[in-house]
Amino acid sequence: MVLPQSRPVVADHSLTSWLARLQSAHPAEIVLGLERVAAVWAVLQGQLRGDPNKPFGAAPVVAVAGTNGKGSTVAALEALARGHGLRVGCYSSPHLLRFNERVRIDGSDIDDGALVAALEQVERARGAIALTFFEHTTLAALVIFAGQALDLVVLEVGLGGRLDAVNIVDADLSIVTSIDLDHQAFLGTTRAAIAVEKLGIARANRPLVIGECDHPDGFIAAVAATEARPLWLGNDFFCEPQGAGGWRYRDSDLALAPLERGPLLPENLALAIAAYRQLRLPFEAGIAAQSLRQLRVAGRQQRLYYRGRELLLDVAHNPASCRQLAASLTAAGQPAVAVASAFADKDFAAMAAPLLALIGQWWLGPIRDNPRAADAHKLAQLLYNDGARATVCESLPAALQQAIVESPPDCLIVVLGSFMVVAEVLSVVAEESA
Repeated sequence: MVLPQSRPVVADHSLTSWLARLQSAHPAEIVLGLERVAAVWAVLQGQLRGDPNKPFGAAPVVAVAGTNGKGSTVAALEALARGHGLRVGCYSSPHLLRFNERVRIDGSDIDDGALVAALEQVERARGAIALTFFEHTTLAALVIFAGQALDLVVLEVGLGGRLDAVNIVDADLSIVTSIDLDHQAFLGTTRAAIAVEKLGIARANRPLVIGECDHPDGFIAAVAATEARPLWLGNDFFCEPQGAGGWRYRDSDLALAPLERGPLLPENLALAIAAYRQLRLPFEAGIAAQSLRQLRVAGRQQRLYYRGRELLLDVAHNPASCRQLAASLTAAGQPAVAVASAFADKDFAAMAAPLLALIGQWWLGPIRDNPRAADAHKLAQLLYNDGARATVCESLPAALQQAIVESPPDCLIVVLGSFMVVAEVLSVVAEESA
């Protein structure tokens, strides 16, 4: 299907100008389906050097889907490979501060010039075919990776899996981190329906690493229908507590311990280890442990200091991820307050529920410049209904400043609710640090 789309006019050829034009060129933000993006990818493959059927050369491709934990798993895979001296191309979304974060080569964000060149190549290749912002930029990332000498390509799914633009690439290995309710308008209203969408990235006779242990109805049959070779967390490989705050990874022929428990969930790190070992890439236990010990990911239980206060930034944006955040706060045992917001299509009451006993006061503000942003007063009312104390501010930066001034100095300030919430707060911190 060809949808009407204006041709972006980019006067200065800057990345900022390109991204602005792409945001406004397509009539819809999300249009699930592979027909259009696959057609443009076929054109691009014909333009690439080398075998069009192997656009990334001999580099294996890993696709990562799941409701939560995708970004941590991608980062862990990248860290493992780079720790062993391999050159990795990573594609993830969304970004926090700069769009360039979405495309990484050998651990570094791609530069503006390479991104613009790839966006322009996609624009020439698409002809009359309409592409969404995500589709256009995904194709640009693939073009960039195809032009690099890489040892591994890791692709994070944007939404769902089966009909996501990333799925035009036949991955050599797929990972499904978790299955929970989120984006129901696009993926279905039950965990079982969402599972089918996530599993759509699997390929027959290729490894499928599964982190979901609470299987929704029909999940085992849905996995079998993919004809992939599943490896199950809790059956084929294990993530086990060890000692005070430590853990170990174990499979049929490896026990990797002790591993320190940091800000990232050990389960996601275990998925990355299991997947990496399936790729038959160089592996040394000591290097793997060191690579994961040093790993930190922005916005994933990220701790930093600002104006003399300790902040914990977490992109938790659905009930499942908020439950994980609550478990971490419980283990830390530190009094906490929150700066938060959400999108209007999220179940904020369910998000807040596991945190109510842990958060002494909430400061709320609207997400900036986004039509999906929830009314902060409505979020406050949901908290009032559950007996929580909440203050509404004109913006998230204002909410942060008010929390700093009004909350006890020993309280941890937890920032949560969305990637966009964390991004706004990180921008404030970065501007003041510059």
